[in-house]
Amino acid sequence: MVLQGSKRTRFSLNTAHDVNTLPRILEILTIRDIAPEMISLRRQDAFQVVEIDMVDLNDHDILVMENKMRQIITVQSVKSETLVSSKVPVLQQAA
Repeated sequence: MVLQGSKRTRFSLNTAHDVNTLPRILEILTIRDIAPEMISLRRQDAFQVVEIDMVDLNDHDILVMENKMRQIITVQSVKSETLVSSKVPVLQQAA
């Protein structure tokens, strides 16, 4: 999958298994009017791993969302990773 945009941020959360955790995480995004590109949830015994990919977030939004996610009682850890790609124009060959 190729995400559009020059910055891709992935949030990785380790949480206790609880059916209300994912809706609480998504509510944080909804309030900020942000639609994720990809959401993944894997259950491992009594825990869940949630990964969310988003594009073109500014540093302030990333920090605010990390802090809000940490406030969810079932969330045990949150980390984010941002990859920046340079937009290199693609030259078309002359026929």
